[in-house]
Amino acid sequence: MSLPEPNGIERVADYRMDLTRLVYMLYQDHEQQIARCDMKANLILSANSILLAVTASLATRFIQGNGTHLGLVLVATLLVPMLLASGFAIQSALSIAYPRLWVVPKDGVDSSDSELFFSAQIAALSPEQYLHKFLAAGLDDIKRHVLLNVHAKARVLTAKYRQVRRGISATLVAFVFWVLLIFSTSY
Repeated sequence: MSLPEPNGIERVADYRMDLTRLVYMLYQDHEQQIARCDMKANLILSANSILLAVTASLATRFIQGNGTHLGLVLVATLLVPMLLASGFAIQSALSIAYPRLWVVPKDGVDSSDSELFFSAQIAALSPEQYLHKFLAAGLDDIKRHVLLNVHAKARVLTAKYRQVRRGISATLVAFVFWVLLIFSTSY
């Protein structure tokens, strides 16, 4: 037997939600996911840096060791796709860390609609202009600006995750070619 709540609410579905808290939680979730994407970009850059450093050392040692002509062709055949995949992974990681390297389509959103919550647009206004715009805005205007900001964060997050997937995939391809390169130079 369940005890009824003091305010008469017996089911979760009957509870009135706090929209402000819900929007704030969504915004914070996007911020945390963007931070995780940036961390993954750093991991992709680190992994590929190590991979390239080890490969340069290995290739130099193999060439100085007077490898056979066939061995040099094999190394070059494996080295080129490995370098291309690693380069693509690095480009993907940089575009995660520096989003200005790629363009997110506007999808019909007017940037002036959300200028109360975007840092670059806030900074473009004088302090007096920003205070005037913010304090003159109606409650529906503020809700609209906040929701447009949440939407913009979601678009950025989607683009970052797409680049994370590409970067991880390219790193795995580069690693496979690196393993093949290790085996081919050990003989």
